Amino acid sequence: TNTGRPRLIHLPTGTMATVGDRIVTSGHGGVFPVGLPIGIVTVATDFGVEIQPYVSRDRIEYVRVLDYGQQGIISSGPDR
Repeated sequence: TNTGRPRLIHLPTGTMATVGDRIVTSGHGGVFPVGLPIGIVTVATDFGVEIQPYVSRDRIEYVRVLDYGQQGIISSGPDR
């Protein structure tokens, strides 16, 4: 949404998020390690879940891009 509170769109089937839940990476898919802290649920309705990230975007000075070698997730073509 390009806001300070991104929407959480990938939840396991049957999972219910509630306000105050801590969000961490699952490790499924092998793109990110397990347990990487992301943020806290601030809105949880039938229409979606929003989180407040632990780090504000305007405070980020450096970003490290890691290639976990996930074919099909990250394009390896010349127009990447």
